Amino acid sequence: MKKRLFAVLLAVLTVFALTGCKEKDSNVASVSTEVSTENATDKEGIIELGQYKGLEVNAQKQDVPEDVLQQYVNQFYVEEAQKMSWNKTAENGDFVILDFEGRIDGVAFEGGTSTDYTLELGSHSFIDGFEDGMIGMKEGEERVLSLKFPENYHNADYAGKDCEFTVVAKHIIPPISDETVSALQAKNYSTKEEYVNATKEVLEAYFNQDYGTDVISEILEKVVDDTVWGTIPAEKMEAQKQYLSEYYEPYAQQAGVDLETFFINNGTSMEELTERLAKQEMVVEAIAENEGLTVSDEELDKYVQDMINMYYGNTKTLEDVYKETDREEFRKNKMTQNVYDFFVDNNGKND
Repeated sequence: MKKRLFAVLLAVLTVFALTGCKEKDSNVASVSTEVSTENATDKEGIIELGQYKGLEVNAQKQDVPEDVLQQYVNQFYVEEAQKMSWNKTAENGDFVILDFEGRIDGVAFEGGTSTDYTLELGSHSFIDGFEDGMIGMKEGEERVLSLKFPENYHNADYAGKDCEFTVVAKHIIPPISDETVSALQAKNYSTKEEYVNATKEVLEAYFNQDYGTDVISEILEKVVDDTVWGTIPAEKMEAQKQYLSEYYEPYAQQAGVDLETFFINNGTSMEELTERLAKQEMVVEAIAENEGLTVSDEELDKYVQDMINMYYGNTKTLEDVYKETDREEFRKNKMTQNVYDFFVDNNGKND
């Protein structure tokens, strides 16, 4: 049988089912409140589609903690700003890229040496006197700081002892501001606010990378459970059973069990999972029809090309992939993704 790339890319459906969650089939009906449900078992496919918009979900978007945001703003800023020379002497608020070596009784001590360390002067990150002792340093200047560890220092071996630090200020960078951001010309940001907001967007995407998947899983489960079902078309069941066998047989073999035992060990059964996937597929098709969602040839080609770039680099072309897998299977996959995007946009709003 010809390898079906789309099956691998649709594996998220199976994940939803395991965790509790062709051309348009003529048996898939759109929402209808006029159809009697008294004899639902005598009918095939969807009798009445459950609600799929405006649903509340348990998944919640996470806010980016202010301290984490500031940490990454500083980190990204310093990475870019150190490429420039700011021609300034060190003062509180500046970021200094420095090398240092600490000694007790003339001997370097563990944890007291570093290169290319980023220190914000005035942050009180080091023992008293260290940051103050760097005030006024010029880029490239070396100083020896005679200091003393505090009596209550967390490392008892060093507590209360005199020490020396040789420090070299390799780069001195002013605090982030409208002027410094503009001088960097970093991605055309002209203000500190733009720079901070851009960083926040990146972090929000990272903190909420599972949010969309969680929403999709919850909504799929709710719609499937709230839909009035007739009998599931045999061809739908057979297609999903074949898919499950192809995709999960290697995992079952790796676990040293047969496929049915593999699913039972994951809290389901082949029959239950097959039916669940078939229902999910039919729900997706019905919603796409109700909402008039389509996939143009241009959108399809871009979608497949993006996958080629990700998985194959320059080793395959669109023509190669379409010879291996019928383009309508990819269209179906893209349509599924569009419905998922619709779920995220129309459910579980937190604002």
